[in-house]
Amino acid sequence: MSWKKIIPGSGGGGGADTRVDWMLETDVFTAPTFAYPSAEVNVNDSGTIAPIILSGSEPFTAWAVSSGTLPTEFSFDTATGVITYTTTATTGTGTFFVTASNPAGTSAAHQIDWEIRASQGIHEFTNTLNPYPFLRISTSNTNNADYYIKAAFHGRTTSTGNGTLIADATRPIYAKDNGNSTWNYLLFPTGYTYWVVFIGSSTDPTTLADGLATDITTGLTYDLVCPIAEEVVFDGISYPSDRTDAHWSTGFQYIHFGQDATLDNVLTKAGNHSFGFTLVDPWPKDGMGRGLFSREGRNWMAVAIGHSATYSEMIVGNGASRSYDSSEVNTLPASGFPAGAVVRVTVSGTTLSFYVDGVLYYDYSISSYWDSTSANSLDLQFSNPVNRDVHITSYSYDSTGWQGQIERLWIANGTVVATDDDGITYPTGTTHAWHLDEVTGNTFAPAIGSITAEGRKLIV
Repeated sequence: MSWKKIIPGSGGGGGADTRVDWMLETDVFTAPTFAYPSAEVNVNDSGTIAPIILSGSEPFTAWAVSSGTLPTEFSFDTATGVITYTTTATTGTGTFFVTASNPAGTSAAHQIDWEIRASQGIHEFTNTLNPYPFLRISTSNTNNADYYIKAAFHGRTTSTGNGTLIADATRPIYAKDNGNSTWNYLLFPTGYTYWVVFIGSSTDPTTLADGLATDITTGLTYDLVCPIAEEVVFDGISYPSDRTDAHWSTGFQYIHFGQDATLDNVLTKAGNHSFGFTLVDPWPKDGMGRGLFSREGRNWMAVAIGHSATYSEMIVGNGASRSYDSSEVNTLPASGFPAGAVVRVTVSGTTLSFYVDGVLYYDYSISSYWDSTSANSLDLQFSNPVNRDVHITSYSYDSTGWQGQIERLWIANGTVVATDDDGITYPTGTTHAWHLDEVTGNTFAPAIGSITAEGRKLIV
């Protein structure tokens, strides 16, 4: 969709009229749909929260807070929908609603639950406070570019033939606003052996509660998405998993290490190095392409462990250019990697190798993808790969941030480490380490070296 300038009189005699009109090159419009990544912000902080455009004809205009009240620490840009905040030591919570307009009409009101609170340490910056917040779905009746957002209400239908929802804390519901007073839903109908995406429900997700969704039945167009046999459980909640159809994204938090001479050549092809960490949360076979270390905007890596070997790979990239290795050296465990598993990654020459508990699963040449010493001028980060959550048409290359608590993160700059961290002494050759045991605040003290790591949130 684009705007076209029309100058009256420019096609005939008399010259161009100085008055200028605008028209659209097409008259096909769809109403706005959007979401905000999160309105949970920290005390004594400042930043912006930008809306994510999900669908609809752009440009969107007349952004507005349609109901509720902004906290005094927030300001709202009616031209862009961007929220700017500057907080003090005061905490608080609340709700307000936002709409946007375009020539097709006004969007449904998007609910924003805001919170000003103290940073929550490693739980926050490994994206475990709100796991599996949104996903894309690839089926015959869905658009692969659409995001489905996790609803506050968790539940399921009462049976295969009854669309009435009942509360069930172990079964999340995901919704996508179609911009025409209908929504698509991904949920689990009791008695099915698959999760199901229903198309075109009239139920507004802001009103989900027992008995308020009776139209979510097989009377709607629907697709079977992920078999129950493949689902994963995180903190007692079941999530769909089948990378054929479900493409997960996680939160926008990451850990920032910055630039330092002692980090030169880490995550580049300029010299040997290694890094590793220990899983506090399990790493299930959910297909999420978890981002590990990156040089901001350039060199990065991620690993996706899917429901089968076909849907698992190590991904490497340089900016938007990406490749992947799906040839496993050893077979991945049937249930993924458990809590307590030790991850080790090495760069020897131009070979990137990925180990867990001493077992090699992937190795791949990064010679055509990673920059050399030029990348030393870029910030080193963990959980912030380039092009995370992008619209793609294949499961390959899916990447997002890291999800799941970790501890004992270490770097050995200049050394290809051949042994794992034993949980007491970091591997020989370690030049930097962080216990990552802070549960409040947004800084992580070094256990080895002098670099204090900082938890940050990606601005989208």
